[in-house]
Amino acid sequence: MSNATGPIADLSYRTYDGVLDPPTQRWKVIAKQQIMRTIQHKWFWRCVTGASWYYIIMIIVLAFIDSAMQGSERGAQQALEQLGALDWTAQFLNGYSFGQLWYLFIAVIAGAGSIANDNKSNALLVYLSKPCTKKDYLWGKWVGVFVPVGAAMLVPALFFYLFGAMNYRDFGFISDDPWLLLRVIAMTIFGAAFHASLVLGVSSMFNQGRMATAMYVGMYFITNIVTVFLGVIISEAHGARESIQTLAEGLYYCSIDGINIGIAKIFLDIDVATVFMGVDNGINVDRPAPLLAFGVMIGISLLALRLVWKRVRAVEVVG
Repeated sequence: MSNATGPIADLSYRTYDGVLDPPTQRWKVIAKQQIMRTIQHKWFWRCVTGASWYYIIMIIVLAFIDSAMQGSERGAQQALEQLGALDWTAQFLNGYSFGQLWYLFIAVIAGAGSIANDNKSNALLVYLSKPCTKKDYLWGKWVGVFVPVGAAMLVPALFFYLFGAMNYRDFGFISDDPWLLLRVIAMTIFGAAFHASLVLGVSSMFNQGRMATAMYVGMYFITNIVTVFLGVIISEAHGARESIQTLAEGLYYCSIDGINIGIAKIFLDIDVATVFMGVDNGINVDRPAPLLAFGVMIGISLLALRLVWKRVRAVEVVG
């Protein structure tokens, strides 16, 4: 039996100073693992379908109008009037706005347990003791959440855009806003990046994915309910001044989905979204000031990522 009483040897790779694999290979492995775990989750695809419901309904309605245009002359005239009154840009704001709750669920599936479950299983001992830096780990985790959330936002919108571009060029689908596709892409990139940053920040605070899920869902609903409730109270106040009304409109955007919708309105250059024949969809608050909206979104994202950076730490071996 050995009587050695020396310090415990550090057998990790922390002291390795040789050649490492290219950084792109290290974070890509982590991102791929995260993405595969997400898309294999049965509820991910159900939530993607749920987030696409507005685009699906619009395609069905437009197909019905096409059939009406091939029928009687009167039906064709009414269908043409409806298509002429349709604001195509507004349909993407509608689809994005009505999908916000589903995007929450997708972000939770993709990211709530990404770091929390690693904390629970002590997987960080494995990740950060190998030739993998904290930057590799965090970048891989962020991309692994951003990609499925962004795809869930963008793919249905792209499908609807292609549908409209192929069938409704004569009704101003492209000519009304030639930059519409780029606007939609930018809108979804910012929305997905915001969700990815925020959910990773929450995940890093816990050792269980369920706790992180409860926290993120709670943040979503509490901020949404409180801001909408306060906005209604202020806007309905007797003899409210214009400054009070402006404050009420600003409070509408002080929530997770509110920030995303506000940024979407800025990118799409639209205030009020309407459906057929000019019917208001209820989201009739003017867009926020761009500098303030982007400042809030980027600031919250950076704070969340800063929290992740501080919470994820390499293992220290005491000699």
